[in-house]
Amino acid sequence: MKKVCTVCKLEKNFEEFYNRSGAKDGKAYRCKSCDVKATMTSRKNKSKSQIKADNLWNKYRMTEFEFHLRLEKQGGKCACCEINLYEGYNYARNKVVVDHCHKTGKVRALLCTMCNKGLGLFNDDPEILYKAFRYLNKFKVSNKKSVDADVNTMLNNDTNSDVH
Repeated sequence: MKKVCTVCKLEKNFEEFYNRSGAKDGKAYRCKSCDVKATMTSRKNKSKSQIKADNLWNKYRMTEFEFHLRLEKQGGKCACCEINLYEGYNYARNKVVVDHCHKTGKVRALLCTMCNKGLGLFNDDPEILYKAFRYLNKFKVSNKKSVDADVNTMLNNDTNSDVH
């Protein structure tokens, strides 16, 4: 099927339009290339903080106030590894990111970049992550006691999570 872009006025294949559930034909009114141009133009006129606010809302339905409230409730630390989190583009390891469930879209917590990537690489699967934890714990060289039993108890008793 074909459709005419309302911006460039060219007739294009349906695949050249983004999906849009509210549209009669299920496609956006402008083609992908016009959409990219419009987005870039829009971003040029916005500050970094406004772009961040837009991204928070569009991706997570979260305001900047809610974001900062979460960060404050977490004590400014990653909910996973507990390192201090920083906002901005200059902090690769400690940059604060919003962790969310990919199935439900529900925001879980704020994490550092590394923990967020790590969870993603483990497919957000606690069982796989636990197996990796047990594997690493076998080779741990430390005076600290093994926390394997504590984590196992925690996983079995955790009734508030989407794990089971």
